[in-house]
Amino acid sequence: MDLILGRQELSYGTGKVIYDGTPGDGSRTYYFNAVKAVYTGVEDTTIDFFGIYNPSEDELALNGSDRDLGNYPGARDGVTERGGGIYMMNQSIERMSFETYLI
Repeated sequence: MDLILGRQELSYGTGKVIYDGTPGDGSRTYYFNAVKAVYTGVEDTTIDFFGIYNPSEDELALNGSDRDLGNYPGARDGVTERGGGIYMMNQSIERMSFETYLI
């Protein structure tokens, strides 16, 4: 079991579930304040357990500025994003990987 804590990219599959937010978000949806545990105790299988917490104003961010969560007029200030999930990847069949998730 590996444990990763801090700002990190959570990219799975083709990137359409987590990685790619809305068209106006750009690179702001590439990283999260997160904790991720990676379990590799099953042959050819990796299971990631993760939790995220992104405040609207992140004092730990390098730019130290307010995050614009939508790039749209009237976007709400003070929005905090939080969530969690499980992502399983199995590669027991060489040419056909299997991935499933719950977020």
